Amino acid sequence: MLHITPIRLCLRNTPKLSTISPRVLSRQCIPAHQIRFNPLKSISLPSFTPTSLSVRSLATSIITEVPKPPQQDPLFSWEELLEIVKKGELNRLRRTDEATRYYLQFVENIKSKYGSIERFVLDVKLEWNIPVDSMDITPSSQFSSIGHPSQSKMMKNDFPYALPHDVEHWVLWSRLPFLPPFREDEDEHVTRSRSRGLSGITGTHVPEENHTAAAGEIRRFVSTQWPEESYTCAWLLNPPALQSVRGVSHFHMFVKRK
Repeated sequence: MLHITPIRLCLRNTPKLSTISPRVLSRQCIPAHQIRFNPLKSISLPSFTPTSLSVRSLATSIITEVPKPPQQDPLFSWEELLEIVKKGELNRLRRTDEATRYYLQFVENIKSKYGSIERFVLDVKLEWNIPVDSMDITPSSQFSSIGHPSQSKMMKNDFPYALPHDVEHWVLWSRLPFLPPFREDEDEHVTRSRSRGLSGITGTHVPEENHTAAAGEIRRFVSTQWPEESYTCAWLLNPPALQSVRGVSHFHMFVKRK
């Protein structure tokens, strides 16, 4: 007959059902299944000087998981969210205080290990392994809704805003920018988009107010991913002042099934 002996870890001065760090020395025994690790403080990565080569090597040799943020109570209704996006008042979108503290701690930890949040996103999250400065492009290179799939990746936001629970927060990451390089004679709508961002809503009868080429490409992409007969999607491209990952082009989508 097979006998299974439960694994027990020995820890000194560690109460039962406590959250511990791997650094704690062991003396007192408690069952391993009763131990919960803090994902932000318990994982210790090797120390190194951040360089493109060392970060890429590290990114390919470890599996990094983004810890799940705390559950958030909605700070606005779906109707309020649509109104925020429609008016372009993007600075009103936010997380709860607890989720914000959690996110800022995560960013601090990532920067200490990878040198920048952009480096982490490019190498670990997106697995593109390209230099940050390669995101600088020529006028002929710009995001297209029918571009090659290798040019972009759509993922759920790891740290969403405090949205209604039936709304999903997605992000489209792009190797190419959404707005063209600055020109002295550019259209005033493009200039305004640089400082105020872009936003729109698909799946409703709300008329679109932004008619720039960038807004059109984003709108077509969103409508393809989230068919308007089944979904309502509020999308936004934050201006640089509101972006937490400025070195990698991306826009947000708030999706609700009809």
